Amino acid sequence: MKAKTFFCLIFFLVTAHICGCGFGGFSGGGSGSTTGQTSPTDTDTKISGVVSKGLFKDGTVKIYAVNTDRNREEISIPEKQPIPISPFGTYSTHISSSRTVSGSSGGVSYSGVVEIEATGTYTDEATGMDKPTEVPLRALIANPTGDQVKVAVTPLTELAAQIATKGSGTLTADKVNSANALISDLFKVDIIATQPVALTNDEFLKDSTFQTQKDYTLALAAISQMAKNSKLSDVLTTLATDLADDGAMSVENAAAFRTALKDFLASDRNPTVVKDIRLTNLVNVGGTTRTVKLVTTGEPPPGLSFGGFTVTVELPDGVTLKADFSGTAYETLSGVVTTSASLPQGIYPIGNYTPPSGTARGQLTVAMLSSSAGGFGVGELLTIKCDVPAGTSPPISDFKVVSFDAVLYDPNNSGSTFPGSTIGASVTE
Repeated sequence: MKAKTFFCLIFFLVTAHICGCGFGGFSGGGSGSTTGQTSPTDTDTKISGVVSKGLFKDGTVKIYAVNTDRNREEISIPEKQPIPISPFGTYSTHISSSRTVSGSSGGVSYSGVVEIEATGTYTDEATGMDKPTEVPLRALIANPTGDQVKVAVTPLTELAAQIATKGSGTLTADKVNSANALISDLFKVDIIATQPVALTNDEFLKDSTFQTQKDYTLALAAISQMAKNSKLSDVLTTLATDLADDGAMSVENAAAFRTALKDFLASDRNPTVVKDIRLTNLVNVGGTTRTVKLVTTGEPPPGLSFGGFTVTVELPDGVTLKADFSGTAYETLSGVVTTSASLPQGIYPIGNYTPPSGTARGQLTVAMLSSSAGGFGVGELLTIKCDVPAGTSPPISDFKVVSFDAVLYDPNNSGSTFPGSTIGASVTE
C-alpha cells in the first residue's frame, strides 16, 4: 500500500483558538461544580476533529461529561464557552488533566462518557445548498486520554449516539463503544477516528488523503442523498429503528443506501473522480464481515519447502474486499489479508484486488515470499477478511482458488518452480 502520512494534514492548523476544558463532577442530580486549571497544560487530553455533513463552514462545538444516569455537564475552562468550528470544519480543544469535584478533598480523575455536540452551517452534498443543522450532531466516546484523540462528528456518529442512548438504563462506556463499533462495521469505516474531507476532486487526489477518508466522505454524501426529499433526522430515525432489535441492517435499507450512493456518484453534484460504487469500499454497507482461510492441500516431496507462492482466489457473487482505489493496482487495506500466526516471521503478503465487473466475480491475488531460512511448510497460509452483502451467507465452496503457483525454497535459486503437482491450496472457514 502506498505510504501516507499517518495523520492527514486536513486540519490546516487554522483553529488557533484552543480552549482548556476541565471535567465536572456529578452529584445525584448531575449538578456538581468544577474547579481547577484555567489554561491548557502538556498533560491535558487533547481532542480535535472534523464536523461534517458535508463539512461545516462555521458553528460551535460543546463538550459534555455524561454521567451513567445520563445527566450531563458542560466542561469548558475558564468559562463554559462553545468551541468554534473553523471554515474548514475543524475544531480543537483540551480536557483538563487536573480536575477537582466540589466538596472533595482532592483531584478526581473523570472516567466515563464524553459527548461532543456540534451545531452550525454546512454545505449539503445532495443539493449544494448551505443549511443550518436541524438538531445538533453528536459523537459519544468513552474514557478519552492522550494528546492525539481524533473524533469526527457526523450523521454516522449521531446514529451511533442514538443507538447507545436508546431505551432506559445507565449509559456506560461499554454501550458507547459497542454502538460506535456497530456503526463502523456496518458502514465500513471507523466513524470516530477517521476524519472526512472536503468533497472536492483536489482533496480526493491528494496523496495525504486516505481511502478510508474518501469512503467516509462519500458515505455522508449518500446519507445526504437519502435525505434529499425528507429530513436527515427522519433518515437517522429509520436506520436507528432498523438496528435497534438485533444490530443488523435490513436488506431494504442497505439497498436504499447503495441506490443513494450510486445516484449521487452519477449526479452533477459529485465533483470527484469517483463515479463507480465498485471503486469505493461502500458496496456492502449494511452487510457482515466474514473471515476465511487459505490453506495448502497435498504434501511436498520430502525435504522440500516453500520459498513463496502466488495465488488467485475468486470471491462469491457480491463479496468484496476493502482496498485502496487510488492507484492502477488496487492493493488491499491493512488487515484484509494477513499471514497465519504459525508462519515464521519475515513473510509479507501483498494483496491485489480486482472488483467484480459485469458477470465476472471479484478476485484477490496474493504474492508471498519468505525471508526466513528454510522457507515454510504446508498448512494455513493466510486469512482473508471479506465484506458480505446484507442478507446473504455464501457457502465456503463459492470461494474458489483459480490458480496456485508455489516457488521452491532454494538458497541458490529461490525462483525455482515447485516440482510436480503434489501441492495446491483451498479456502476454508
